[in-house]
Amino acid sequence: MTDVDDARPLSEPVYRILLALRADPLHGYAILQAVEDDGFTLGTATLYTALARLRDDGIVAEVDPPEADADARRRYYRLTAAGRLRIDAEARRLEALLDLARRVPGEA
Repeated sequence: MTDVDDARPLSEPVYRILLALRADPLHGYAILQAVEDDGFTLGTATLYTALARLRDDGIVAEVDPPEADADARRRYYRLTAAGRLRIDAEARRLEALLDLARRVPGEA
């Protein structure tokens, strides 16, 4: 499992996948739609490669579909506790970069 305190940046596609999974478990196509609704295009190969790696790292988990979804072909994913920690760590890292970018040279 990946160290959730790992300071390595997440790629933008991976970060957007994790953002899409913050609220509820989603199947792959719903993740693609959520990411697209936020103005980012994500290919299916990128999505499923990332999901497999995130699953292997313990950042996301495959879960049972809601009872309302009778399509057995769909795989649902949710963030794990480690995934929530990782996405929070990435948000802090991005905030620190933004703070640095806003600093005026020569000011304390």
